[in-house]
Amino acid sequence: LDRNIRSKLSDLIIPSTQDSLPMLPNFFLEAKGPDGSAAVARRQACYNGALGARGIQSLQSYGKDKPVYDNNAYTITSTYHDGTLKLYTSHSIQPARSGDRPEYIMTQLRGWSMTGDPETFRQGAAAFRHGRDLAKEWRDGFIEAANRRVPDLDSESQSFASSGEGPVSILTAGPVLVESDTSANETEAEYEDALQWSFTDHVGEVVGFKRPRVGDNADEQG
Repeated sequence: LDRNIRSKLSDLIIPSTQDSLPMLPNFFLEAKGPDGSAAVARRQACYNGALGARGIQSLQSYGKDKPVYDNNAYTITSTYHDGTLKLYTSHSIQPARSGDRPEYIMTQLRGWSMTGDPETFRQGAAAFRHGRDLAKEWRDGFIEAANRRVPDLDSESQSFASSGEGPVSILTAGPVLVESDTSANETEAEYEDALQWSFTDHVGEVVGFKRPRVGDNADEQG
């Protein structure tokens, strides 16, 4: 990703206080041991998915006249607890009113009992790998599309500077979230701060992945 984009969007595409960690993550796994809580894993997956969706949306919107909301999911999260693997997608939706924060929708794709029988294990493992590969494809596509917009933005910036007008503003959406470092022993109260960002957790009937064309969406929106 272009260095200027990384610098301008760092708080949105690097959801950690450690700058050495990967940027723009959009595939997550939350695993809990035998004594862990499935509910906690699910909430952590919701939180992670919102961070990922926010980063993708901010890169989609980079250099555009207004934030992009195409209602497609480009972030995949997963949980593993007590032998059960579940996959979810997360995406942002446009605020209902001007000035409101966007909401992040988490939709369950499917679940597999990985310790049940060999065929179910193979199905779950294949879906996990497929989701990981798709997430990488989407991520790489948005990075490439954003990099292509940099020369145009640089030209516009120079034009504004020579005319005495202000610099190009970069529109992003959503609050700056903090890194979540949680354990299986946490209570509902400890998630109070995370929940204030209006995460909407919706379990749908979707059993397969959508494959939106990243290049077209990235270049045509806005």
